[in-house]
Amino acid sequence: MILTGCAQDKPRATPLTPTIPMPVFVLVPTLEPIPLFTPMPTPSPDYTPGPTPAPSSNSTLEPKSSPAQTAAPGPTSVPALTPSATPTPIPAPTLTPTPTPPPTPTPTPTVFPGESGWGGGGSQATVDIQTSPTSASLIASDMVPGSMGENPISVTNAGNVELRYTIRRWATDTDGKSLRDSLKLRIGLRGGPSCNFPYYTNDGTPTNLTNDTQLYEGLGFPATATDSVGSSTPGNQTGDRTLSPGDEAVLCFSVVLPSSAGNSLQGATTTVSFEFISEDASNDP
Repeated sequence: MILTGCAQDKPRATPLTPTIPMPVFVLVPTLEPIPLFTPMPTPSPDYTPGPTPAPSSNSTLEPKSSPAQTAAPGPTSVPALTPSATPTPIPAPTLTPTPTPPPTPTPTPTVFPGESGWGGGGSQATVDIQTSPTSASLIASDMVPGSMGENPISVTNAGNVELRYTIRRWATDTDGKSLRDSLKLRIGLRGGPSCNFPYYTNDGTPTNLTNDTQLYEGLGFPATATDSVGSSTPGNQTGDRTLSPGDEAVLCFSVVLPSSAGNSLQGATTTVSFEFISEDASNDP
């Protein structure tokens, strides 16, 4: 199972200008005595004063320009100190608790083959099918026309819910001789202490079963897995087998190469495989 220094010039020396001594002359003027007061003559009564001479144009007194008053420096304006803006405090983040969502009810899942689900009682359902032996259940080497391979297989429900199962078959054809197409398969449910082997005669004719119940009989094995007992479609299908928890069923497998097989199959080989698919059957109506 299959990432400068900057050079500066030296300051030049200022040339010295030679100083030549000069003679000093002092002039002392001779002063004559100047009368302190000279009486003015008394004018005669017939004296007529002459015209007042016009002022000479050169006598115009030009007002001397007063030096401009230097305005006393006013007070130096000191810029007003602008108070720095008071930072607005950032409020601490408020932790809002996340509300706990209400529990979501667990729905009853749709169970597919080989999966587990919830049983009708509310407990975890376990679908567990086991076979014994698990491999090489049918060994037929050096087959010749008319030879057979037979073996029982035990199927057990190791889960805790009722299950139903399907059996599928297929075979290989690596040498291209189509041996798989000439083999016949018969599956029965054992009804007594042992299987009612042989299930075939040498020519491939099915035998009568005394205690066993035939579940499948047919010619040839397909290249891909194909339903043989029951249906792999989910749900309760025709031919599905059921087992209660802890129960066991013994299935009898028989493969025959009919005696009518031709010499073209000499040295041919094939590997036959079976697959058991199970699902929960506890919720069946």
